[in-house]
Amino acid sequence: MKREVVIIGGVAAGMTCAAKLSRDSDDVNITVYEKGEHISYGA
Repeated sequence: MKREVVIIGGVAAGMTCAAKLSRDSDDVNITVYEKGEHISYGA
């Protein structure tokens, strides 16, 4: 059973949290909501 995680805010802190969750767990489904046009990302 996958865990459902919702992150509010797609800037640095929210995307850092999503990336860490994604790296640390295989059983998580992550949804990020951002009201602006851009999200934070690193190549």
